[in-house]
Amino acid sequence: MNDILKNKVAIVTGGAKNLGGLTSKYLATAGADILIHYHGNAAKDEAILIANEIKALGRKVSIFQGDLSNPEVVSAMFEQAK
Repeated sequence: MNDILKNKVAIVTGGAKNLGGLTSKYLATAGADILIHYHGNAAKDEAILIANEIKALGRKVSIFQGDLSNPEVVSAMFEQAK
């Protein structure tokens, strides 16, 4: 895949599992750096696994846990993405 998203950052909510995990990896293969959001501790291991796969692609990646119904959590997520 080409680097059509090079120098871009993608925030993928629910980005650790199922379709979100696939989306995280797909955007990374397109050149984006990724912030993987996950809601609860049950998905933390999956978030770490996906993050390691993205790092192996040479992309920057971070994970963020939080309840996105809380506006303060959403603000903190966007600050981390910066």
